[in-house]
Amino acid sequence: MQSKNILNKKKSINVLIVDDSAVVHKVHSALLEVAPSIEVMAALPDPLFAMKRIAIK
Repeated sequence: MQSKNILNKKKSINVLIVDDSAVVHKVHSALLEVAPSIEVMAALPDPLFAMKRIAIK
């Protein structure tokens, strides 16, 4: 029986940035994408758009 090494599995944190400022989108996306375990899924300007995006997933 092969042993499974749970530590080798890649886990990622999915992030949705919600802010009405394009500058904030760019800065936060750049900062978060440096981390290998964080994936910026989208940057949206409005909480209603974000709620619709989350509901689709």
